[in-house]
Amino acid sequence: MTTQITSAQDVLDDGFVLVCDYQRTLEGVVGEGTPYAAAAGGRYDVDLAAGTLTFSGAGVPPVVLRAHLLGSAAPGPGTWLWAWGNDAGFPDEVLAYARHVSDFGTRYGLTELSQAQQELRSSPREDARHYAALAATVCGGMTTYTCVVGAGTVVALLLDGPEVTLPAPSAVRAAALLPEVAASGVVVDWPRAVSSYGRMRGFGVEEAAGETTLRAADGAVVATFDDLGRLSKVSGRLGG
Repeated sequence: MTTQITSAQDVLDDGFVLVCDYQRTLEGVVGEGTPYAAAAGGRYDVDLAAGTLTFSGAGVPPVVLRAHLLGSAAPGPGTWLWAWGNDAGFPDEVLAYARHVSDFGTRYGLTELSQAQQELRSSPREDARHYAALAATVCGGMTTYTCVVGAGTVVALLLDGPEVTLPAPSAVRAAALLPEVAASGVVVDWPRAVSSYGRMRGFGVEEAAGETTLRAADGAVVATFDDLGRLSKVSGRLGG
């Protein structure tokens, strides 16, 4: 991330593209079209005492990922509660990333990250995804997962394991990813977002007026921006 951080939106601009890249990887492992998907009879089990999230499917070995609790969004009180503010006796290692996010929020004066309880901005699921994306960025880029645990409460997790390790930087992958992220409407400052993604992901980054080029072994992708800093075009070419 850059050092100019004055709001949670700055954090999202720095890291949301990378977060979505991680989500693409998770979807490829356990998402639609895999034996682990709900439509195929797959299931997941969260064990916070052990710090694991396990995906199971018929005729395939389970996928076991390390799980780190971030917090929960509850419709009853209408709040998001960071895990470090929940006196539920979770193991320290399960809460370590959430505490790191709190420290980051304190350092940059971001109360959204440093105060234990926040009023819900949207639905529990959407808020859980929002805070998970912030946390994943603060923690350097990680896979996120949200799930319902009862009475409409949604918990957010960070996941890690070899199954969700990102592949090598790819211009082809980035060219498909950037428009998908733009459609979400989360990113505001696109020049910042593309440059930050490129650097964190290991691309060669070239910045020019109105555009940023990301270079990888399989080619280059050029992101073009309008006068308001929005992504207006993505183009690319194959080859080094």
